[in-house]
Formats: sequence, structure tokens, C-alpha cells
Amino acid sequence: RKLTQSLLQFLLGTIEKSPDVYLDELQEMLATSCDVYVSRATVWRMLRKADFTMKKLLRVAIECSAQAWFEYLAKIGTYRTDQLVFVDESSVDCQTTYHGHGW
Repeated sequence: RKLTQSLLQFLLGTIEKSPDVYLDELQEMLATSCDVYVSRATVWRMLRKADFTMKKLLRVAIECSAQAWFEYLAKIGTYRTDQLVFVDESSVDCQTTYHGHGW
């Protein structure tokens, strides 16, 4: 089944607002918001036809600060490489709803 132009625009608008949405979520949104029932394959085909491809999403830390980064680079640049020790931080990510791929 093909989607009408208005339904395709609905999909594209949804992806623009939330690029990490899954196909089954788009399928459900079409059903609940537009009363249109299509397969995930149909959603996939329409997105591919609109030149959308899956991409790996990049997450930026919430506490990221350009100023702090530049200050860090200025400070770390004063040390020799044999004076540096790097330790990997272990952490917990509470963003369980985060999707790693998007459109």
C-alpha cells in the first residue's frame, strides 16, 4: 500500500521532530493519529523513496561546555606526554529510552 502525500508529510514531520523514532513507532503513530494501518515494510519503503537512510546518532553530554573544553585543552597542553595518565570512567546511563540510530 502506498501512502498519500499528506501521510508522507506526517511521517517526515514526525522524523524531523524525533529522528530516533523506530519504524514500529511510526507505524503506530499513523494508526493512532491518522487512522491508517500499514505495515512496517510500507513505512520503510516510503522513507527510502523519500531518500531517508538510517544513521548512527551522536549523543553529546549534557554537561558539555565549549569554554570548559578549551580551558582543558589549554591546561593539558602544558604537560609532556610522559606525564599524562588516562583513566576510563565507568558510569551508568539512565537514558534507557535513547535510540542509537535515527533517520
